[in-house]
Amino acid sequence: MKKLIVSDFDDTLYINGKITDEDITNIHEFRKQGNIFVIATGSSYTSFLQKSNPNLEYDYLLVNHGSSIITDDGVIYNEPLDNDIVHNIIEDYKLNTNYIITSNTRGNFFSTAKEGLVHPNTKEITKIHLEFDSLTYEDKVKSLKCKYNTYVNIYEILNYYDVELISNKCSKLNSIDKVLKLENINDNNVYAIGDGYSDIEMIKKFNG
Repeated sequence: MKKLIVSDFDDTLYINGKITDEDITNIHEFRKQGNIFVIATGSSYTSFLQKSNPNLEYDYLLVNHGSSIITDDGVIYNEPLDNDIVHNIIEDYKLNTNYIITSNTRGNFFSTAKEGLVHPNTKEITKIHLEFDSLTYEDKVKSLKCKYNTYVNIYEILNYYDVELISNKCSKLNSIDKVLKLENINDNNVYAIGDGYSDIEMIKKFNG
């Protein structure tokens, strides 16, 4: 019976700046047997490409914590944030909307860094990346959750004073469920691997 493995990317499959040859070989053999391999990352599509190995095979790529699903055929699912929410967050945090744009990407997102992938006013923003400092982090996150928790999923980034926001209509788990319907795979044949806050749901539901 067909199985599916879904793996987080950063610090799970991609460790110390590389993907091991052993992992690449095992994934190839797993798919060769007719199984499905899915990568579910909080990173953007562009960031994933910069780190990925050209020999790495996968059937589905979930980027920005599951707000976009990408296959060889292109983007098959995209869940943007509500435009009003994006505008309010830009206003609340006085985000600079005139920074340097480095490139466009599938699964648009913008960051509070000096350089970004897309302009904050770009339509269909799927993720917002907020950077805080150690002194204000706890208060900023508390305020953010109090005001926007009803509308967005908020993920704290391990080992950094950063937070990422996506629509509450999506998550890694929700996108995996969409893939399972497409592939007609039973939940019992799904195995999830991850280390971040956005991985918890999928690890709990499947054989994590």
